[in-house]
Order: sequence, then C-alpha cells, then structure tokens
Amino acid sequence: MWQITEPLLGLNAIKIEQFGAHPYRAFLAVAFLVSVAQRVVVKFRAYEKIAQLAEGGVSAPEIDPLVALSDSKATISTVVSTLDTISHGEVAADDLLKNWKYKNEGVAILNLLRSLGLISIRAISQRLTVRANSDIATDFLTSMARHLEEDAPFIGAFDDAETNINERYRLRELIRRMEQSRVNWAKFKRRPAAKVARHAKSSLIIIKAIVGGETCILMQWSESWGRRDGDGRTSSNSGYYWFIGGLMEPKDEGNLIKCAVREVSEELGVDAGDVQLIEQPLFMCTDRRVSRRVGLYTEFEYYVFAATLRLSPAVPQFVQPEWTRALSIHSASGEATIPRQMRWRTWMEIKNDPLLQEDASVIVSELEKHLGAVPLQPHA
Repeated sequence: MWQITEPLLGLNAIKIEQFGAHPYRAFLAVAFLVSVAQRVVVKFRAYEKIAQLAEGGVSAPEIDPLVALSDSKATISTVVSTLDTISHGEVAADDLLKNWKYKNEGVAILNLLRSLGLISIRAISQRLTVRANSDIATDFLTSMARHLEEDAPFIGAFDDAETNINERYRLRELIRRMEQSRVNWAKFKRRPAAKVARHAKSSLIIIKAIVGGETCILMQWSESWGRRDGDGRTSSNSGYYWFIGGLMEPKDEGNLIKCAVREVSEELGVDAGDVQLIEQPLFMCTDRRVSRRVGLYTEFEYYVFAATLRLSPAVPQFVQPEWTRALSIHSASGEATIPRQMRWRTWMEIKNDPLLQEDASVIVSELEKHLGAVPLQPHA
C-alpha cells in the first residue's frame, strides 16, 4: 500500500507501509523491488520512444511524448482529473494519487504545482491534504485543465514567437516578471540569493570624442530594447540607449578581441580593418540582474575596451552628432533589418539616464574611473 509520509512530497516521501510480523514480509519486499524494476524498464522504453521522436523515427501524431514518458494512455486525462479535483476544494492527497498508475508521477505533478505556488500541502490528523492557495489559483488550475484537454498552448504559442514579434515580446515580458518575482522573493524571505539562470560574457567598446565642446561617448538606441506592456506592444517609455558591443558568439572562438571588433563592424557598418582597438581591456566588471532583452536572471561579465576608427570613406557619419542606420539581423524566419540610431551622448546624459542607472550602474561607475584613458576619435 502506498503511504505519503512527508508534507514536501519529495522522492523519499512515498514508501511501502510497514507490514509488521506478516509471515510473507520477505516475499512482499521482493515483489516491491520487482515492481520498481518493472517501472524502470517501462520508463527506459518510454525514453527510447522519446529518442525516436527526436531522431524523426516516429512521426509526431503516432505518439504523444507525455504518454510515452509514463507509458500510460491515461496520463493527460489523469492530470486533468487531478487539476479539476483540486479546483473543487481541499482533498486528501491519498485520494488524488489513487488514479495514478505510477504514484511517483502524481507526486511529481503535486510538487510542480506546489513549486509554482498554486497549492499547499498540509498535515491534518496524520493525513496530508491538498488545496489551492486562493481563488485565482483555483481559476489558474481550471484554465490549465481545459488547455490540456484541448491540447492548446497554455502560456503562448512559443513555436510562433520568431514570426510574431509581438508574441515574442509578450512571452519575454512574462518570463522577465516571473524571474523578477523569484529574485524579489528571495530578498523578501531573507533567503540565500536567487540562483542565476544564465551567464553572459560581453565585449563593450568605448569610442570617445569631443562634440560641441563636450566629451561624448558613442552609443546606440533601438526601440526594440524598450519596455513593453503585457501584450507585447511598445510602451510609452520605449527605446533604450546602450553601449556599442554585445555577447560573445561561437564564431568569436572565445576571443574577446574578436568579439569586440566584430561588434563594432556589425553595429556601425564599418570594415573590421578600420577598427583600431586597444587590445588590453580598460576594465572588467560583473553584474547580476534580470535581463531586459531575454528575461532571465543573468550574471553578466563585461569586458570594456577602448577604440577609435580609422577615417575612411566607410565612416563619413562620424562628422555628424547622430545618424540612423539599418542593422541586419538573422532569425528563424529569415533576415530582417531594424533601425539603430547612433548618437554621441555627453557624460552627464549617460550618468543621468534612468534606464542606464537601472541596468548599467556598475559599468558607468567603473567607466568614470577609466574615462581619461580612452583616446579621442578624430572627426577629420
């Protein structure tokens, strides 16, 4: 008989009830071990089916991956039944697990719902009960059940995100809010700092010039970096300035200098040979924050270089305070162009920019210490 023994419902929370002085205890123990071995074999076969799916050996309509994981035709309907049962009020955990062919799968579902903050598991009179945490949690579970029944994407059409830019922004914003909530929760509960979900290494390039009698840094602006509302539409404070540079890519072969030269060439539209980079970074700094672009809580590692551009017919725009150019990007839906405005910004503009204060305070603080070491870009 299955018995739940711990409120957390971990893998060690299910065990066989003690059989006391039952004369066939040894036989029952062996039978239990055999049943475990059978489940391992079933799951191994299920993974084989998933591997076939991944390799194209079985067409998607022939087998449902969720069914394959448990090798049970009732998996989806059992999940739906579990969600609906919880939605109707507090229920004994034992009763919830009766419908599951493999009880550890039911426990996994309950663990997932609990980790999402949707349900609570309580010990009452030596029995565990499960209940939704609020009316909105109940509505969420009900909606999830209907989505599973209809085989509809619950959060959004992730497979269409590359071709529908508003949907992509909406999903990114959803991820960003979830991650920010996770980070804030750790602070609120005075727990250890939230774990980062992503690591990013970037080369940033500082190009300095005297424009209108003031020391300025060349920066780029794009509407696509701005804040968006919940539907993915551009918000009233859209648009964002950032430094020239970007993330390390595989073609950089782990070389930060290659990354820096490539980023300048791509973003400014100049030949790589026109980029005169000081190969020793001005400084390196790290920062942890929720990425505005990706949405994940990220540990950023910034390597900041100084550079000038060799004056040539390819860089006439450097005599202008600002200009706009179309930057080519590649995505799953093909190649597209997005407008990027390049502008010389004064140091005071950079320091007082509220979004840079939010996302780049570490960079700006360190750059202020090294700004004198950046050579001036000639204009003629």
